[in-house]
Amino acid sequence: MPLAPQPILGVNVTDMKCLDIITLRGSASPTQLATLTGLSTGATTAMIDRLEHRKPIMRRSNPNDRRGKIVVLTERAKGRLPALFESLAAAMQEFAWSYQCPPG
Repeated sequence: MPLAPQPILGVNVTDMKCLDIITLRGSASPTQLATLTGLSTGATTAMIDRLEHRKPIMRRSNPNDRRGKIVVLTERAKGRLPALFESLAAAMQEFAWSYQCPPG
């Protein structure tokens, strides 16, 4: 049975969206995360703080803007998250296929 990442990681849906974005992009600035998740900048900061405390992400200096920060996955998360997201995608595809009408 496919794995659901949320219960395994103990994070909410918004945090999962953030982790998905960083997994796909490699890194993101807090502003990019706010834009892509639809959160306010304050809510985005709180989300980053939560995830940094849980240790799947960390803040790093932005190589393109020394005043800014980027958010990246920790090495441990890089080893775990892609497989969890692949499992979730497979489960969603299986679920969608279950709604197709049988050939008549």
